[in-house]
Amino acid sequence: MASAIGTFEKQSYEEVNITVDFSDRMATAETISSSTVTVTAKGGTTDYSSTMAGTPSVSGQTVICLIKGGTTGNLYNASYRIVTSASQKFEADVIIKVHDVT
Repeated sequence: MASAIGTFEKQSYEEVNITVDFSDRMATAETISSSTVTVTAKGGTTDYSSTMAGTPSVSGQTVICLIKGGTTGNLYNASYRIVTSASQKFEADVIIKVHDVT
């Protein structure tokens, strides 16, 4: 069973770039051919990508995505998926905890 690479806490107003580094799983000369980021409710299937994830960009062997919004008190799973120049497919998940300070 796969596990998340980490948890990121933010307030609902914040829009932050979250970077995932795949270099430990890729060969030195290998590049990222394509990437997607999907945001779903933690433990569920409701897709929040259109409101919570910007368009991912690639820098070397990392993927950067602007994560925004969310409802305070909720947990979300940001799933970063890539296809490499060697036709390998990798996935890394970041748990997003939304918590507004009152």
